[in-house]
Amino acid sequence: MHPKRKIAIGIVLTYLILFPAAAYSAYNFLGNTKLQYKPPDGSLVQKSEANAAKYFPSQIMNNPLFLMFVNEVKGESIVPNDSFHLFSERIVNETRGGGGTLEKDVISLEGYWMTPDYVKQFRSKFLGGKGDDTTIVVLSVVDGKMKTVHDAARDLYSNWANKTFTMETTSVNAITEDLEKGLVLDLVKIDAISMPIAIGCLSYCLRSIRMAIIPGITVLCTIVYAFAVLYPVSLGVVMSSFAPEMSAAVMSSISID
Repeated sequence: MHPKRKIAIGIVLTYLILFPAAAYSAYNFLGNTKLQYKPPDGSLVQKSEANAAKYFPSQIMNNPLFLMFVNEVKGESIVPNDSFHLFSERIVNETRGGGGTLEKDVISLEGYWMTPDYVKQFRSKFLGGKGDDTTIVVLSVVDGKMKTVHDAARDLYSNWANKTFTMETTSVNAITEDLEKGLVLDLVKIDAISMPIAIGCLSYCLRSIRMAIIPGITVLCTIVYAFAVLYPVSLGVVMSSFAPEMSAAVMSSISID
């Protein structure tokens, strides 16, 4: 066998052996991209954010968690709901001193019953819906503690709501995760539509299905191995959620060319 042929076979076998591990790393890369960015250290934006967090911690929300409550009796104000009042007091006790479980995880708290009496004219901004049957509570959460606070809020609701009102939660992180999942699905849909069309056009131009199969295989291998290489990079650098879609499009076009 010709030495070059042996080298070619060796390369192909190496690719096949490493493909499962590369596919696993590529999958992890898709879930390790972000839609949020942090400004570079030392930049004007980074300094401004640091000063704002230092001097105005209660005015500027850091990683907010939104809790929305709706009265079980639709169209009736949630304000007279004693269970909601007690629930609000419990949140305050857990987050504002007194050794509460969330005291170190929540920076500030805003809501109808969290607003002091001397500024109670501002309480109405937390009410909405038909007949003020809906209200919102906003917690500013310490970085890295979102899941802890979210789970604790769920536990408090289960213990104190008495099924007289419902609670829904959301946050910037939750919205980001949904958007990231949507981008991954869009990537799959785009490839599922565009790749067969591209391979079909290539087959028509080359008048050979066999010659068209080769780019299809190389596209898959190129994308998987490229994403596998990018995964360790994404652990140290913030990667945009648009990176997989854009890079896959470029690699597909280059492979077919």
